[in-house]
Amino acid sequence: MGRASIVKLVLAACVFVAGLGVFLYPAIAGFINEQSQTSAITNYEEAVNALTAEDKADSLEAARSYNEALAETQGAIIDPFGSAGDEGESQEVSFLSVGEVMGYIQIPEIGIKAPIYEGTSEDVLQKGIGWLKGTSLPVGGESTNSVLTGHRGLPTAKLFTDLDQLEPGDEFFVKNSSEILAYRVTEKKVIDPSESDALAIIEGKDLMTLLTCHPYMVNSHRLLIIGERVAYTGQLDEIAETSGFIESMTAAEKDLAQAGLLVAACLVLVIVLVWRPWSRKRRGEGGRDG
Repeated sequence: MGRASIVKLVLAACVFVAGLGVFLYPAIAGFINEQSQTSAITNYEEAVNALTAEDKADSLEAARSYNEALAETQGAIIDPFGSAGDEGESQEVSFLSVGEVMGYIQIPEIGIKAPIYEGTSEDVLQKGIGWLKGTSLPVGGESTNSVLTGHRGLPTAKLFTDLDQLEPGDEFFVKNSSEILAYRVTEKKVIDPSESDALAIIEGKDLMTLLTCHPYMVNSHRLLIIGERVAYTGQLDEIAETSGFIESMTAAEKDLAQAGLLVAACLVLVIVLVWRPWSRKRRGEGGRDG
C-alpha cells in the first residue's frame, strides 16, 4: 500500500471516529445522566429510611396544610419555561424535601424514573424534574393539582422527551417520603404558555399534571399530561414481575443499546467494503505471480 493510500485511510478513519463520537454522544450522555439520577434517588431513599415515623408524619401534615391553604388562595401560575419562570424561586417550601430531593416520578410506559426537585430553575431542570411552585405539593388529596415540569430534547438527558407517547389510561407514579401515589392519565392537551388556567386546582379533584415544551424542538406551546389519582395496589411490582428484558430497560439504556447496534452494523459494513476489494486485489496479485 502506497503512502498516499495510507494517508487517505488515516483521514477516513479520523472522519469516521469523529462522526461516531457525534452520533454516540447523546446516547452516552443520556446514560450517564440517568446513572446520576439513579444515584440521587438511591441517596434519597436511604435518607428517607433514616427518618423517624414522626418526622415523616410531620412532613406530610405540613405539606397537606400547605395544599389546603393553596386551594383557597391560589394565584396566577407562571410558565416555568418563560422569561419570568424563576420569579418564585426565592420562596422555599421544603416540607417534603429530604436533602435536595422531594421524591421521584416513575413512568413505566416510557421508561423514566427521575428525581423531583423544588422549583423550576434551569439548574433543576438540567438534572431532573421540577415541582412548579404555586401548585399543590405532590402528596395528593382533595382539591389538589401538583404540576411537575421537565425538559424535552436535551442532548444529555431523556427526562420528558417521550412524554407525548402517553395516552389516556396509562399510569404514572410519584414516591414521596411517606407513600407511592398512582395517577391514571385522563387528558392530554396542548396549550399556549399563557393559558395558566389549565394548571389550576379543580375543586374536589386529586390531580397531577406533567408539563413540558411542545412541539419537540420548537417549544412554542406546552404539552400537558393530566392524571387523576387512583389507588396504588402494587402496580409497579406487577410491572417489574411481568416485564421482559427489553421492557425492563430504561429509556436511556434502550437508546444506548440501539446506538451500539447501529455502530456495530456500520463497522461490519465498513470492514466488508474495505476487505472485499483488498481480498480481490490480493488474489489478483497472487495469480499474476503464478
